Amino acid sequence: DHIRGLHSLLDLFPVKHFLTLGESFVGWRLKNLENKARKKGSELIPLIMNKPITLGEVRLIPLHPGLEPGPPSNSNRRIDNDLSLVLRLEYKNFSMLFTGDIGEKTEEKLTATSQQLKADVLKGPHHGSRFSNSSDFIKAVRPSTVIFSSGYLNRMHHPHPETLERYQEAGVDIRRTDEHGAVQIITDGNGYEIRTHESL
Repeated sequence: DHIRGLHSLLDLFPVKHFLTLGESFVGWRLKNLENKARKKGSELIPLIMNKPITLGEVRLIPLHPGLEPGPPSNSNRRIDNDLSLVLRLEYKNFSMLFTGDIGEKTEEKLTATSQQLKADVLKGPHHGSRFSNSSDFIKAVRPSTVIFSSGYLNRMHHPHPETLERYQEAGVDIRRTDEHGAVQIITDGNGYEIRTHESL
């Protein structure tokens, strides 16, 4: 449900690499986007679960859903929230977990199978929905900071008070775009600092 904005990004910025789920998960919306990226000169890189992509000193590790190694299985499966990408970013000793709009079902799967969830910063799943951000997932990631991307006075009322309470009980620093504006993370690969821009 957020894919349309990526067409604008392809128009506004030169995109050298386009990370893709490959044929296994491509629906018509994603296929259109991939075609546009290809025409713009982007190199399409299929994500393979747990296979790092190295960009300089940064490693980007796909944890979900990604492609399993081996031949692709043909599917025109509808892209839904639980097919959101989960990516782990590592730079020296700093780490961040990007979770898209995954729900509790995918959180349970990741908690049971992944050894790489622990991260300094977490992009809170599904804008802070109470149907994501389970206590078990928070314990597995053990973030110092969580960032919620949510519009001001959004109709879903994200992030949900129950979600905020879970993070508060875990002692996590909470940043949210509906109150703090744009959230910027600066790191040298060891510590990190957060800057907020209320006007953005």
